[in-house]
Parts: sequence; structure tokens; C-alpha cells
Amino acid sequence: MRVSEFIKRYKDLLPPFDFIAEDDSVEDLLKLVREGKHYIIVIDRRGRLRGIVTYIDLLLMFGKPKAAFLPFSSIATSFGKVKVPTETLLKIPVARVMERLPQHIRLDETVEDAATIMHMNNIHHVVIVDEEDMVWGLMTAHSIFRAILREAGIEGGKARVIDEHELFKRFEERYKSRCKK
Repeated sequence: MRVSEFIKRYKDLLPPFDFIAEDDSVEDLLKLVREGKHYIIVIDRRGRLRGIVTYIDLLLMFGKPKAAFLPFSSIATSFGKVKVPTETLLKIPVARVMERLPQHIRLDETVEDAATIMHMNNIHHVVIVDEEDMVWGLMTAHSIFRAILREAGIEGGKARVIDEHELFKRFEERYKSRCKK
């Protein structure tokens, strides 16, 4: 399935995100996170992808970093060794704390390509862009997994044990019904 089709079909499964400019402050970034955005995509004045900051990055900046979080953030390595007063940190431009040029995928690539990128880079998200690097959204490993559960008919706490033959049969029936349309 193409990424463009995935975001149309499973828009409700994609994570909440928002945009911020490179020269906005970390304080502006925190406002977006307080509104429930877990991923903040950094764009330039033309709307092209420049970077990303996740809520985990912010936890590492303001909280007490735990070893388990270190692989998730480039910020952990830059701020983990330097003590920065909170007042100073809030005024720093987003460009200084973002992960630069995050892994991304184009609309015409496949969901399998997205999963491969995540696996090969030991990450859990990719930014979705078009051919001009304009951001369309964000796909996570979790959103892919939830889409699989939906297709198998086991989302929303309605899970029941089924064997692989029944699961294959369900996928086959849904595939055939979609091909007829």
C-alpha cells in the first residue's frame, strides 16, 4: 500500500503533530506539547522539512534522563552533559535542539518502505513528505500496527484468539472484496 493511501485510509490512527518554525523558541514548542501534540515537525519559511522534536526529546531536556531513552534522542547526547538553566533553555531557538533532517518517506513510497526505514534506523516514526519536501504528516510503527489490527478485526479491545488460518482467510476476503470495487 502506498503511503498516500495509508494516510487517507487510516488518518485517525496517525499521531497528533504540529508544525513549528526553526527560529521559534523551546517555550513555543512546549505550548504545542501541552496541547497534546507528541511530535513537532520543524519547517522552514517555505514549509519544507528541517527537523523534528518529540515529547521524549522534551522529557530528556527537562526531566532526569534515563538510560532507556537515550537511543530515541539526539538531544540526549547534546544536553545530557551540559547543565542549562530552564530560563535559558526556554529561550533557545528550536533549530538548536531539534533532530536535523529526520528520516522521512515520500507519499508515493510504500508502508513496507516506511517500516523498513524504521527498522533499519532503530526509530519508531518517519515524516511523510511530497517530492518538494513539503510535510504531509507523520507515520509511526504504532499507527502501522493499529492498522493491521483494524484489518484483522481486532482493534478497540475486541481482541480474541484466532489461528493464522482464520487470520489469513480474513485478509484474503477483505483483499478480494477491495479488488472487486
